[in-house]
Amino acid sequence: MKGPARTINEVLDLSTGEEIRAEEFFLRPIDEIFKQRDRQQSAFNGYQDPELVCYYCKQVVAIRGGKPGKNVTRKTTTLHFAHFKDSDECHIKTKNKLSHEQIQRIKYNGAKEGSLHIRLKDEIAFRLRQNEKAGKGVTNVMVEQVIKSEAISKEWKKPDINALFQGKRLVVELQLSTTFLSEINKRQHFYQTEGLYILWVFHRFDLIDEIRRFTDNDVIYTNHQNAFVFDKESLEMSKAANDLVLKCFYNTYFREGLDLRNVWESTFVTLADLKFDDNFKLYYHDSDSEKAKVLSEIAAHQATILEEQSRKAEADEKARMQQQARLERIWELTNEIELAKEEYNKYEQELLKSQPRLQRIKEKLGDIDAVTSRVVRDLASEVFSVEEFAKPLEGTYRLKLKEAIRKIWEAEKQEVNASSALRSIESLATVSVGGVNYRSIPIERFDFIKANAKKIKILYKSAVDDLFGSNELRTFSENEIVNFQYNKNVYFLCDYNSRIEELNALISESEKRKVEYSQTQRALTEEIKQQVDALLRKEYEELFISERAKHEQMTLLHNKIIGWEEELEKL
Repeated sequence: MKGPARTINEVLDLSTGEEIRAEEFFLRPIDEIFKQRDRQQSAFNGYQDPELVCYYCKQVVAIRGGKPGKNVTRKTTTLHFAHFKDSDECHIKTKNKLSHEQIQRIKYNGAKEGSLHIRLKDEIAFRLRQNEKAGKGVTNVMVEQVIKSEAISKEWKKPDINALFQGKRLVVELQLSTTFLSEINKRQHFYQTEGLYILWVFHRFDLIDEIRRFTDNDVIYTNHQNAFVFDKESLEMSKAANDLVLKCFYNTYFREGLDLRNVWESTFVTLADLKFDDNFKLYYHDSDSEKAKVLSEIAAHQATILEEQSRKAEADEKARMQQQARLERIWELTNEIELAKEEYNKYEQELLKSQPRLQRIKEKLGDIDAVTSRVVRDLASEVFSVEEFAKPLEGTYRLKLKEAIRKIWEAEKQEVNASSALRSIESLATVSVGGVNYRSIPIERFDFIKANAKKIKILYKSAVDDLFGSNELRTFSENEIVNFQYNKNVYFLCDYNSRIEELNALISESEKRKVEYSQTQRALTEEIKQQVDALLRKEYEELFISERAKHEQMTLLHNKIIGWEEELEKL
């Protein structure tokens, strides 16, 4: 669970001059934190020199643990920095609203009050004064002397050291902090505007670019890639020379093939070894110019290589183009020969297939009646498909032929049905009553009698030969018909004379229609025969012409293949 926010996010370590961030400090092992807590209490009680102090008021800070919040279910502590009880006022405690610039300036100046910063500043100033005493060019050495702007009123800066060297005014600023880039940038701009050369001095230098502090790189790479360090070695060299001696780290650039390489080198220098540029920077080795020179050499070397490569490439390209043209021609000829042979073989296969087709067409023309019969059958059929050559006949003859056959079939059906009905009537016994011939319906067909009761009359058999038997002929009702179901002394009579005449008329009509539609079918069949003959002859002629053209194409392809193969052999 995240604890409450800390009020003091960073403090100043007076022993090193470096900033200590609370979030990083309280990640240290617990034993280190509580040992430091004890030292802070000792400093507050006056038993030892202060170590960690507030950036803004410079009072010793305490290390405390916070109280659990209301929603915390278990006891937790948030370690943090705090002012001791009854300490003097501080803007953090009173919550004064200072501007960002004011806060950065307070922190920057606070960093200068670290013991390391003070020690280095005093030592460098002392060595500069030794230079002055020896008459080596340094004069007017001043420590933390305010410099007011001549261009902007109320604008001022207080460098660590300022002095004159060979008539040029310079300032020395120690760079021990890691978090004040904005303030450093403002100071550089101020000194350049006022015509003061600035010499930044570090107390250590990391050779590995990736782990070096950003603030260090901001100074180094804007100062001809020179870093001036005052460390233990520099101190010993300064003592021996009675002068300020700094260790200068500088980037040296060189070429490896077409690659730019660099390595950090170092040497000990005095102010007399340094150069003053137009931007009021001091440097020993101009790494930027060296880098530009090496890059120029690389570009020139690369241009020479490219020129040689270009000439060689042109010669190679010419040879390549010639070889490519030869290979392309070989490929082209090989491809042409292959395609020609494929086309030749295709014609050959087509001819092999067309010969049987020609033979089949000849056979069909020789048996045109049988072929026509099959075509007529297929055109009239719902099952069989018409042969390919006869497909053009479908639109013209299929419906006509099917219509003629349908009408013939209908006439035949009508004739069969009428003949069947007539035979059925004629199979019944004839009974004459009053000069009228009736047909007797057998008692075994009683269901038919019952269904057609209105058309059927009854007559007792004993009245058939009676002179007045016709008077006994009568109809019967549906209710009394049951009384006669098993009576074998009764005739069930029906007058079929008009129906017989009607059926004979239908049979005669059907025969006439059959003759008429059969003539139509024969006429269509003859037309189809003529069309089949014409289509077969046309197909034969087209196939014959196609074969002749293929033979001609095969001859041309054969001659081309021979010519291409001769050219290919020369290549």
